[in-house]
Amino acid sequence: MGVIFVIPAELAVFRREHRKRLYDTSMYYLSKTLVDIPVFILTPSLLVFITYFMVGFNLSVKAFITFWFITILIGQSAASYGYLISAMSKNFAMATALTTPLLIPLMIFGGFMIRALNIPVYFLPLQYISWFKYGFEAMCFAHFDDITLKCNKAEFCPTIGSS
Repeated sequence: MGVIFVIPAELAVFRREHRKRLYDTSMYYLSKTLVDIPVFILTPSLLVFITYFMVGFNLSVKAFITFWFITILIGQSAASYGYLISAMSKNFAMATALTTPLLIPLMIFGGFMIRALNIPVYFLPLQYISWFKYGFEAMCFAHFDDITLKCNKAEFCPTIGSS
């Protein structure tokens, strides 16, 4: 079950136990997050182990571990955002309806689809709260920071995204 459906599914039980003062809201969130950490590590790890070598990234151990760690952090950030949407939702339909309009702007303005220089000023705050931006930049630095592109004058050598 996706994280956006977690809280609506457990809301009745949580409210009953919270009213009886069995546990606090922060303890519920902390325990839920700690229990889900193995899944949030295993799933991105599976993705990394399958795709990293298929894509042909740098075969150094440092680059691989960096990629793996960044992927786990991105997954954890996405799960936390899913919990936020789940907490704002009273039922499954509301959680599903909220996910797309709240997630797509963060994806679009995260720097991968639209360059930061081309983002209108009034949308700039979206890039700073987007984990896509930080994950994308970290991946770029991890894999392309040590690469030097050499081009002849006769060859096309893009220097910026709009070239």
